Amino acid sequence: MVNLIARVMPFLWAGFAFAEDVKDAPIPTEMNWVGITIFALIFFGGTAGFIFAVWWKARGKKGDENAPGT
Repeated sequence: MVNLIARVMPFLWAGFAFAEDVKDAPIPTEMNWVGITIFALIFFGGTAGFIFAVWWKARGKKGDENAPGT
């Protein structure tokens, strides 16, 4: 755990350093629809893919008492 924290800390400090540059940035007046569309596709596609993977794995376990949906 200590090793993981030691590896993550430089990325956190770099993030804090980059955040200093944008804290006084003006509020955007229009939305970026391309970015929102890409985010929605990735988010909902990943969610649907996860649900499908869980369903596919549980599909063959009809006799298993620990399988979801039984």
